Amino acid sequence: MATEQLKSWKLSTITNIILLLLYLIGSATLILMVNISTKQQALVNAERYAALILDRNVITHAYFNNILKTSLYEQSSETLLDSDWMSSTFAINSVAKDYNLFTEGGIFYK
Repeated sequence: MATEQLKSWKLSTITNIILLLLYLIGSATLILMVNISTKQQALVNAERYAALILDRNVITHAYFNNILKTSLYEQSSETLLDSDWMSSTFAINSVAKDYNLFTEGGIFYK
């Protein structure tokens, strides 16, 4: 009975069904490719921002260890109160000046 129905279909109907199937397969493939590409791009962006944050933390750590500690030790005989190393705004601005990536991606924390 199924073969009788297939024989009675017109060529245009079979062609339309084949084209519909090809369209659906192509659409599904395109959606899958865009989804995979978007996930890969998100991973690349996350890695880049993670590297920026880690680099900023390393620079901040180096700044406090190399500049502020030496400034404290040099002034320990005179006075221990230096408004520069006590100010968090001064530290953030000094790190931002030494590490220019704060202005590129809008990663600035005050």
